[in-house]
Amino acid sequence: SHHLPTVKSVWIRRMGHTKSAILPAPNMHDSVSSMRHNLFMGDAVVGQGCCSRFVLKPSSSVRVVWDIVSFLLVLWDLLFIPMAAFRIPTSTILLAMYWFTTIFWILDFVAAMRTGYHVKGLVEMRPTRIFRRYLRGWLLPDMLCLVVDCAFLALESSGNPDNVSEKLRVARLLRALRLLRLFRVVRTLSRLSDLIKARSLRTSLTVMKWLLFIMVASHIVAGLWYAIGTLEEDVVAIALLWASGKDSSEAVSEANVGWVELLKVRYQDELPYGYGYMTSLHWSVTQFTPASMEVNPTNTTERFFAVLVILSALVIF
Repeated sequence: SHHLPTVKSVWIRRMGHTKSAILPAPNMHDSVSSMRHNLFMGDAVVGQGCCSRFVLKPSSSVRVVWDIVSFLLVLWDLLFIPMAAFRIPTSTILLAMYWFTTIFWILDFVAAMRTGYHVKGLVEMRPTRIFRRYLRGWLLPDMLCLVVDCAFLALESSGNPDNVSEKLRVARLLRALRLLRLFRVVRTLSRLSDLIKARSLRTSLTVMKWLLFIMVASHIVAGLWYAIGTLEEDVVAIALLWASGKDSSEAVSEANVGWVELLKVRYQDELPYGYGYMTSLHWSVTQFTPASMEVNPTNTTERFFAVLVILSALVIF
């Protein structure tokens, strides 16, 4: 005999009381669509078994708090991953945050397989269905991000950084894969915004989201602009020469050094982290506005990136 799935109304309250019912079904693996005519809007399909006790409701207070923390940690990644271009040395606080974020995302990996989801006005709470959906969606991207997180943390925590400096640079580049979680968080924010009923508050949140998007986009472009400015070779010019059959060494000359190196020559010293970042951010903001500044592309790679940013700004805004 087959187990009967339990159907409990979790969010819908009728006449001031929560309704609950046991739905007899010929197969506990029936889809929500096949049982839809027997259910009310907001009902939750809960499979029987010990695993079902550990399934979180997608709109429960625990899950909402967890989603808010995940959003804040994605913002942390958006802030500090582009800062890797400025080669800021790792401090104790940064290392502690790396440990905290890695542990959190490992726990989030488990929690994602134990969180119900909305489908056709109902809430699917059966563990097998939840895992099947996660397997088809975010399982592989999340595993890839976790592997990168653990590898980066192991290299950052190494007691002999001189032997792993090259690997650490590669790991810092691969950490950009963590930004894949941004797409998941956007969906989570959309779900959380549905819980807000006040129209004025929803409008304010929409404006804040656009302002945050512009700030984050400018920050990411600033990091990329600085990283390109520190390249030892004009990679786009070399690629074009190689494609035309010429010697790639012709592209490497004093005239083709990046804007960061030219700025160092002007100041006859290494650029402070703060000044380098603010200069990059200033340049980034000018690409989204009619403003201008004294820093300009000095080689083909920088010119190509500048054109790409301007075109992207035209399409987005």
